[in-house]
Amino acid sequence: MNDLERIRERVIDVVRKAGRGHLGTSLSSLEAILAIRDTMRPGDIFLSSKGHDAAAQYVVLAEHGLLDESRLDTFRQSGGLPGHPTLDVPGIVANTGSLGMGLSKALGFALGHKRTVFVLLGDGEMMEGQNWEAALAISKQGVRNIIAVVDCNGFGQDGPAPLSNIKIERMFKAAGWYVLSVSDGNNYEKIHTALQYAAWLTSIGPVVIVMKTVKGNGVPEFAGQWFSHFGPPGVKFPPHPLYAAFGGAVEKVMEDDPKVILVGADTLRDLCCYELKDEFPERVFDFGIAEQNAVSFASARALMGQKPIVATYACFLRRAFEQIYNQVTEYTQVVYVGSMAGPLPDTGPGISHESLDDDRYMGNLMPVNELVSGEDPYSVLVEALSAGGPSYMRLLHG
Repeated sequence: MNDLERIRERVIDVVRKAGRGHLGTSLSSLEAILAIRDTMRPGDIFLSSKGHDAAAQYVVLAEHGLLDESRLDTFRQSGGLPGHPTLDVPGIVANTGSLGMGLSKALGFALGHKRTVFVLLGDGEMMEGQNWEAALAISKQGVRNIIAVVDCNGFGQDGPAPLSNIKIERMFKAAGWYVLSVSDGNNYEKIHTALQYAAWLTSIGPVVIVMKTVKGNGVPEFAGQWFSHFGPPGVKFPPHPLYAAFGGAVEKVMEDDPKVILVGADTLRDLCCYELKDEFPERVFDFGIAEQNAVSFASARALMGQKPIVATYACFLRRAFEQIYNQVTEYTQVVYVGSMAGPLPDTGPGISHESLDDDRYMGNLMPVNELVSGEDPYSVLVEALSAGGPSYMRLLHG
């Protein structure tokens, strides 16, 4: 077994021992993470924006002697390595897992820095507008010491990623970047070569390497499948009981009232609502990782007399708070739903996905209904949809 195969097996082992973790994207980006670490010189900086590659990040850090090997077996355990990387982990330079922030942080690190800043991005997170704000700012500032790498495995959490590798290449070119393409992003040598060429190009301007990868690479039953997103091979996770009840409640209210529509942001599958796209194809909208767009879309639909339900993780509603405020000032009816609210267990995704204050900031604008497992979301939804104004359903995870 060569080193790459051994490292891949260790990544799988870390997720298997934890019983959970984002394996698919760890395997799609593993070769890139390893190649970047092998390419880095003293003083260089590397941050991964997506955070779902935590298991691969930790294993590669251990390979490079930056992280104690014994800590790998504490992944997603009490007091152990978090589900998404944080600053307290040796070798991690910024908290990640809140998608879309990495490229902006790379700009912050790069200005006035003499060495190279590497940043790893995912194709799903490229839907976040902040990435393109950062891409334009980096080009405008004339920053030359950033090398971005985009892992295009073709999937978000709910399904196919809205942006293909070709579209991402074109968008970076339009923003003034030099673009390199790697057709086999799971080939270590090709990525390593591209990184060396990119280092030469940084004398001219910012460079992005767009690589086509396979989600769940190296695990035959996982490779290229959306369900490789979470958990070890062969393990199926039952839905959270409250989210399962919520999915059933949404189906009922949509059957009851043709004015009800559902708007999601790449979390509908976790909320047990994904299949409703087949039942109500013209009334279910999943905009991918683009919360601000989802809320403003729902705002316009509410102005047209429809009754939108906007559902995503509670922590991600923060990103669209200005858009939520705008909708509230229009005196229309939108039901916002925030799942994974409240404290999360140590086996969970970590602080990037934890939401402890949504009841307060949403409660400043609208009534808040807090639900726990065992309660009936249907009656709460019916009441919220008949209230005539905005309201918030807070789905407590614990």
